[in-house]
Amino acid sequence: MSLTTMGQSDDMHKIKVKDCFADCANGSINLGIVKSSVACCNTDRCNVQDAPDPSNVPNGKTCYSCDGKSCLNILSCSGSQDRCLKAAGHSFNCYSCVSLMGSCTTKKVKTCPSGLSKCVSLTTTTEAGSIKAKDCAVDCASGSMNVGTAKNSLVCCNTDKCNTQDAPDPANVPNGKTCYSCDGQSCSNILSCSGSEDLCFNGTANIGGPVKSSKRLYLQIYL
Repeated sequence: MSLTTMGQSDDMHKIKVKDCFADCANGSINLGIVKSSVACCNTDRCNVQDAPDPSNVPNGKTCYSCDGKSCLNILSCSGSQDRCLKAAGHSFNCYSCVSLMGSCTTKKVKTCPSGLSKCVSLTTTTEAGSIKAKDCAVDCASGSMNVGTAKNSLVCCNTDKCNTQDAPDPANVPNGKTCYSCDGQSCSNILSCSGSEDLCFNGTANIGGPVKSSKRLYLQIYL
């Protein structure tokens, strides 16, 4: 693919780009503030030529255009442009909050950064109390995790603002299964699993300081 983009104002520079592309079509598009011309091909190193500059000669056709305030502006088409384009963009939102005092009653809507496409609700219980949180997530799975000193319950979903409900409190009823667990000194402790936890997890993490003085933390978790 070869692409040439030009701004409508004199202070905007011309941009030329060449790259690989999954799929594209030859032609031009006019977004009002910028015009782009695209040349596509499908043979090895076929994009040696620049895409031509977008045409500035009006062809008599018009379309509606958006400028951030209104989508009722009239845009004059040029060159071979003979179709109008209608598109809608949508941000992915999740509820976000952290509460040490029960439910997240003060949750706010958060627009998730690019790459974070799931919402999560988390409930963590320790001997000191319970923490409830909601946020965006890259990826997650609904279930529970027992790390000995804390139990976590997660509910994940992938639709807009789907994490309105708190994650349930982690189960405390032993189910007969056990895994090894770590307490900072040993990873030979026996942990009783509860609820639907039916898998053991073994993880390694480096924590603190430069490599020469780093400590290794081994986690054996029941999921």
